[in-house]
Parts: sequence; C-alpha cells; structure tokens
Amino acid sequence: MRFATIRTDQGTTAARLDGDVLTPLQAGDVGAMLAAGGAARERDGAPAVPAGQADFAPVVTQPGKVICVGLNYRSHILETGRELPEYPTLFAKFAETLMGPRDDLVIPSVSERVDWEVELGVVIGRPVYRATPEEASPAQDSRRCIGASSHSSARLPRLQKSREPTRRRIGSSLRSWSR
Repeated sequence: MRFATIRTDQGTTAARLDGDVLTPLQAGDVGAMLAAGGAARERDGAPAVPAGQADFAPVVTQPGKVICVGLNYRSHILETGRELPEYPTLFAKFAETLMGPRDDLVIPSVSERVDWEVELGVVIGRPVYRATPEEASPAQDSRRCIGASSHSSARLPRLQKSREPTRRRIGSSLRSWSR
C-alpha cells in the first residue's frame, strides 16, 4: 500500500493512494497512523483527492527525531576528493526543515550555493532500541514505512573554513530543507 500526508481545509491527514486518488484517513499524518498500529479507517465525509491536485505535506509532520547519515556512498565521497570515513557521519535535522514534495525551497540569504540529493527515508512508527535484526526488520512490523526523500544543504560561506561536520549540520538544518 502507498500512503501520503496531504493538506486539506481541515488540516493535514494521512491518505491512502487508491489508483490515482488519495483517500483521507482518520490520522493526522502517516507517522500518527504508524504509531497507532499502521491501520486507519477512512475519514468520514472527507472527499477523495485526485493525486495530481493534492497538496502534499511532509509524510510525518512532527517527528520525534530526524537522524541523517552523511557521506553514505563511496562514489560520492570519492568524487568530492574526501577519504572514506571510518565511521558513519551522523547529523540531525529539525522538524521545521521538513516540507512537502511540491513545496517551494527557499534559498536563504546567507548562501548562494545549494546542494541537493535524493535519499532513502525510513519512518519508524514506534520506538526501537537495541533491537535484534529480526525486531528491526521492516518486514516484521507493518508500522514502518520506507520511501524516497530529498535533502538540501546550504553551503555557508562564513563556515567554509570551519570543520566539515559542523558546516553540514548547520547548512542542513535550515527551515524547509527536507522533502
């Protein structure tokens, strides 16, 4: 099944894609639906929305955490002239950086350089801590969702000579910078 979070006159709602229309569900967003067990009934009285006309919101509008892995594929690391990292480069994004796939990306006045990448987005609908591979497997629990995401970062001139991890965290945390 395919799900999305859409904006309506009544606020955001999780929606199920049925052919070329989105059927609004009784959950505020896909994250709330997953946290409630992964199933939601259709929203009473809410009309279906043609997918081509939908106003898509972030899939999860208020996530508890957004944790990103930077420098995560070899060819990209090598094309930038960097050494392969010994450990993953982790950084956080804030909920206010999230945006829908058709929302405008506003380039901040502090930077003229923007980097954009498509990423893999994983939504975990319930806490997972020190899980075994079987417990963490998306196939084991319907309360997880995997999809495409995009990531934008501003290259901030005043921080160009600073340490790379600091620049990445700050440049990736500007408002409306993740889809």
